[in-house]
Amino acid sequence: MELQNLQLRNSLISSLNSIITKTEEIYLGFAKEYPKLLKETTTSLSRAQAVCREFAMASGSNDRLGLAAAVNKTQELIRATISTMNSMEEDDDSLFSRLEEGIQSISTLGARIEHIKEDSIEMEIISLNAMTVALKAGSSGRAFSYITEELKRLSTKIISLTDGVTQSGEQVLTNFNNLRGQMNEVSTFQARLFDRIEEECSKTFTDFLNQLQNITTGLSDLVEQARSINVPLTKIMEETQHQDLIRQSIEHVIISLDELKSISAEDSPEQILDELTFLQTMPRLCIAVLNEVSDQISTSKKRFMHQLANAKDTVTRITQTRRSVLEEGLYGNGRDLPGLERNFEALRSGIAEMMSNLHEVLKKKLKLGDFSLELLREIQALNASFKYFTSLITRFQTIDIASRIEVAKNEVLSQMTSTVQEMTDLTRRIGTDVDESYSATNEFLLSSEDTIHTFRDQFQQEGDEVRRKEQLLSLQLTQVETQKASLTESLKTFSVFTDNFHSLFSRTEASIDQLDTLLDEISSISSNLESIEQEALTARRQLMEEQEIHEWGLHNEKLKRIIQRFTIFSHKKAAGDLGGFEVGEATASGDVTLF
Repeated sequence: MELQNLQLRNSLISSLNSIITKTEEIYLGFAKEYPKLLKETTTSLSRAQAVCREFAMASGSNDRLGLAAAVNKTQELIRATISTMNSMEEDDDSLFSRLEEGIQSISTLGARIEHIKEDSIEMEIISLNAMTVALKAGSSGRAFSYITEELKRLSTKIISLTDGVTQSGEQVLTNFNNLRGQMNEVSTFQARLFDRIEEECSKTFTDFLNQLQNITTGLSDLVEQARSINVPLTKIMEETQHQDLIRQSIEHVIISLDELKSISAEDSPEQILDELTFLQTMPRLCIAVLNEVSDQISTSKKRFMHQLANAKDTVTRITQTRRSVLEEGLYGNGRDLPGLERNFEALRSGIAEMMSNLHEVLKKKLKLGDFSLELLREIQALNASFKYFTSLITRFQTIDIASRIEVAKNEVLSQMTSTVQEMTDLTRRIGTDVDESYSATNEFLLSSEDTIHTFRDQFQQEGDEVRRKEQLLSLQLTQVETQKASLTESLKTFSVFTDNFHSLFSRTEASIDQLDTLLDEISSISSNLESIEQEALTARRQLMEEQEIHEWGLHNEKLKRIIQRFTIFSHKKAAGDLGGFEVGEATASGDVTLF
């Protein structure tokens, strides 16, 4: 008796072996690739942690080579520059106070010069009166006439000189007031400048360090979030262990199909009925087992897809967060975070502006130094004028003596005694004012000349110090830029997941779609088994009708022999139920029996 569908047996066994091979390829592919993924994740996280440590060290002031330390050192250098300039400003104020004291000592020159001028005018008038008396005296008053004429000439000269000295003195005081005003202006400008620099630099440095800390925190958070990818990857690894159960289940089907033999026409009707009953029963067992396999593959697929989706969501979230951390870290968020690049540019431009303003201050101070030197020259000229006055006073004194002698020896001029006395008094007063004026200017020169030169020297020293600090700041800024560039490069190349990770991840993701093909193949095999079952059922009924047999049970021992080769208890139990016999108890349904 030949059953047509029984010829499918070898084809079905071949298909089942192919399914075993394919499930092994898929499941073992997962089992092979996912340890690599886990290892690559560990590698990725290690690299990411290294960058985190780099930023943590860079943002910590304890690391003397870190960016934070370099930024702090730059801030300290700026503060030191400001402190030095403030200290020098105090020295400037001290020197200026000394200079002001000297100027105050000659502030009375105007009054003295005015006295000299007034006395000289009075002397000129007296000399004119005396000259008139001398002319009236005739030849007796000729000598006295010469004396009074010389006295008038000297008086006129002194009057003329006092006009020039008065103008020079007023110019000295005006120039000093200008110097004082410019000094106050420079001092105020410098004080405001330093206050603004400290405030702006402090904010820039704070923003810089805060941004560095934000990046460090952001990277650390990324690494911690990335660790969560191990959960879905591990669960996928656990799911691959079901492949062994799938393989054993399909092998049970193959073992069962292997017992499906053609029915010999020489067999007795009873033997044929036994074989047909076996052929009818065995496909049911195989279909039940294949349904378990399909359910297991479907469950695995759902779990694979679910865990892959979780892993993919983690990768996507981490990738997006990484981009956000990178962009905000480098270029800011357009709101309150300027980013490393803009922070550095703000720092660079702030230092450049500070140095430019300092150079402007120095330029003004150097001009003040030149102005103070010019003031010194003016006072030296004023002093020379008073020195020249002293020579004229000596002539006055000589004329005064000559006039008294002439009046004493010439009785005609006796009426000039009071006039000569006035001339003597005026000569003494003019001499006193000239001496005091000369002494004042001379004392100023003695006390202030060194101050003015020190003033200029100090301005020069300030310039040297500013240039030295500028060099140090330039070197320090270069160090900050180098550190920043290194961190920027690390940040740009920072990736929680490596390219190799993404490549492995894509490959394993593509493998899942192959499970649908396996499910279709299993469904096709089940359909063929149903055909075998149906054909055996039809043949069995026909034979029973022919033999007038109303009921026939399974008496074939093949089913018992088959289940002895089964390694899964639930399959043994199912076969026993179909065959109507009991099998030994196992610890739990689905336990695997190993031989």
